[in-house]
Amino acid sequence: MGVLLGVGDGSRARGLLESWPHGVLFLVDPYVHLRRGYAHPDNLEDDDHQRVYEKLRNVLHDLPGAQGRYSFVREFSFAVPQVWREKMPGSDPSFVFLDANPSLGAVRVDLKAWWPILAAGGLIGGSNYSSEGDGSVFGARLAVDEFAAELGLEVFATSDPLEPAWLMQKPGGEPLWRLTSPQQLYEDAKYVWSFMKTL
Repeated sequence: MGVLLGVGDGSRARGLLESWPHGVLFLVDPYVHLRRGYAHPDNLEDDDHQRVYEKLRNVLHDLPGAQGRYSFVREFSFAVPQVWREKMPGSDPSFVFLDANPSLGAVRVDLKAWWPILAAGGLIGGSNYSSEGDGSVFGARLAVDEFAAELGLEVFATSDPLEPAWLMQKPGGEPLWRLTSPQQLYEDAKYVWSFMKTL
């Protein structure tokens, strides 16, 4: 069972559903305009968000083999783990992918909210693991690095110059995937889809 935080037009969701033939995917996105803290082209007005959601809903409905394997959760990503614990005890996700608001504060909150319910041996990853030309890092990368340092985790990252992705594995239990080196990862988010096929 996987969770995608930040669905938008659904390109990543479609890829995961097509590449992960037996998995169930929860698609978490409020599809509302954020008035503060997210100055990004993907931060559409409410009406535009609704149109994007409705189009994706229709696309996924017609996607072969996807019926019964996904569920939309129209809520802010940080609010879902509490409800998850109450409504789905014992059903910890084995995979969480952060592709929502990449600001420092938002990624910090998402990591702290989702880490406790991630299954032991599970993977948490995301996009926007980026640096500026001067070496300063964007919020997502700083939040991920801080979180990893605090818990003594290793961060695996792709070398995609435009939008590197990152991945961490939760210790304990039987590892769902044995991460040993960054070379093990593909050069874009397809490494995640490859992993999902094994679940």
